[in-house]
Amino acid sequence: MPLQIRRGTDAERQTLATAPQAGELIWITDQAKLYVGDGTTLLNALEPVTGFNAEDAQDAVGNMLVAGPNTGITFAYNDGANTISATVSPPQLLQNLDLNSYNITGSGGLDITGNSTIGGNLTVTGKIVADYTGSVFGDDSSILVNAVDSAINLNGTIKDNVIPDATNTRNVGAPGTTFANVYAGDGVWIGGAKMANNGGAIELPAGSTVGGLTLGGVAEPGSNVNANIIGDDSSLIINTSTNSGIFNTVTANQVVGDFKGSLYGDDSSVMVDAIDRKIVAANIYGDLRGSVFGDDSSAIIDSTSGTVHGNVINDSVTTNNIIINSDLAAGGLFLETEGDGEDDYDLFTFKAYNTGADAPAQQVVKTRGTKASPAAIQNGDGIFRIAYMGYGTGAESSIGVAVVVDAEADGAIAVNQVPGRYIVRTADAAGALQTAVTFNSKQETVFGGPAQLKSLSTTERNALTAVNGQIIYNTTDSKIQAYAGSTWVNLH
Repeated sequence: MPLQIRRGTDAERQTLATAPQAGELIWITDQAKLYVGDGTTLLNALEPVTGFNAEDAQDAVGNMLVAGPNTGITFAYNDGANTISATVSPPQLLQNLDLNSYNITGSGGLDITGNSTIGGNLTVTGKIVADYTGSVFGDDSSILVNAVDSAINLNGTIKDNVIPDATNTRNVGAPGTTFANVYAGDGVWIGGAKMANNGGAIELPAGSTVGGLTLGGVAEPGSNVNANIIGDDSSLIINTSTNSGIFNTVTANQVVGDFKGSLYGDDSSVMVDAIDRKIVAANIYGDLRGSVFGDDSSAIIDSTSGTVHGNVINDSVTTNNIIINSDLAAGGLFLETEGDGEDDYDLFTFKAYNTGADAPAQQVVKTRGTKASPAAIQNGDGIFRIAYMGYGTGAESSIGVAVVVDAEADGAIAVNQVPGRYIVRTADAAGALQTAVTFNSKQETVFGGPAQLKSLSTTERNALTAVNGQIIYNTTDSKIQAYAGSTWVNLH
């Protein structure tokens, strides 16, 4: 009898949830295909061992074409009609195109957005309509248009007339942008008048004028002027026959320019001797302008910069106030000396002579506001600072502050009342300023560090002319002692 194996339709094969046993045979009745199970793969994923027909081949090829990958072309598979249709997209280059010594020919155009590089000549039989960037060269390799300097080179390349597009509307050069020289062979025409070459000279047409005066008269360019000069009152100013000038007065406020000759006063005395090059006048009145130079040609007074360069030597200054560089934004008063140690005593010296007991005073006044509108200072404002500094190395940039003495406001400010404090600050080993001692407006002395008393032995102490209130450290007794009631008392 015939052997009948497991069977079913293709729809049942697609939905079978259990994998066939290894070696199990399954026959698909509506497709006449035989499958062999492997024990793990579902039936809908197995490949048939028999029954692969033309339809299966068409489906496989159609699905393969549709799945791709495809570039520039797509496929559609119609299983019922057994047809495959293709759609081609607009062509695009996916890599460089090598013409392989062949040409691209045809009617139409090229539409290229990016840059193009052409190694050989570009021959165009029609017009080039486009913006152009780059230089233009002649057949002899000379630059006609220089794209680097944005310039058109006309040197040696003009072979015909240069004609404007409209008469009397175009210029060569401009008021702010002029040519250095203009060269012409025969002449230059201005309207109907021609300036011609006359053997190295300029020949002007008849009737030419200078300042409204017709040439060819007295003031002829290039010639000497031989004529008297008459003033508005018909008086003779320049006499050519006697080679002299007759000037009664000079009414100008200033005479600017070089002056040659001596100057005389109304009494005919010599004021400036041009022969001996000296000023003879006893006094000079009026404003003097100009620089003053020494015998070695060095500038003593520079009239251009408005500065005095020479040394000022004077035993006395007879003025009530001396203001030096009142604008502190530009700097202050700077004193500098170089010499031996004795300069420590004479760098800056005040001397005061009076018959009374009053001492000379050095005043420092601090205000807020401006010179035109001063304002009261405030509590805590600095009034004056003295800074003692020294070089840390051989360079000026190494200067460090060693001791600072500050005078400051210390309390409420009122009319004629400015409470003050005096602070001495010293730099520590790291160069930072620390308060050493403060004398405040309450007449209190506040030490910034430990206060060390004068150390004396008993013998040295007894040699003192003691007064009540003195405090010392007795090195003999190792005691701090105070003098009170005519005796020294131990404080501990």
